[in-house]
Amino acid sequence: MALTEKQIADLKIMALAGYANSQIASMLGVDLSIVHAARSYLGYTIPKVAEMKTVPCDCCGSPVPLDAENEYTMPDGITTSNLCARCQMTVDYVNSFYDENEEDNNAVQNN
Repeated sequence: MALTEKQIADLKIMALAGYANSQIASMLGVDLSIVHAARSYLGYTIPKVAEMKTVPCDCCGSPVPLDAENEYTMPDGITTSNLCARCQMTVDYVNSFYDENEEDNNAVQNN
């Protein structure tokens, strides 16, 4: 049994939304093996869908995978940003100087 154009469109939407293959099969009213085959054929496998979900880096604009690993808590401890690995390293590097200066400022103020 082949999927209709509407079923293919629905499958793509559900795959991107993170639905399990069994849920997709149930909602489309098809066998699980059809969902597996269609996702493979269309390039909507679970690893490839994870790569497709990206947002622009809040610093440089490069594509960043939309996951918790790339959600960066800024030094204020409140603000979160989606940063690519390069921008995370840059922010950490710049903040390493800020932390040293803050300790120096506190030492001067306490004297």
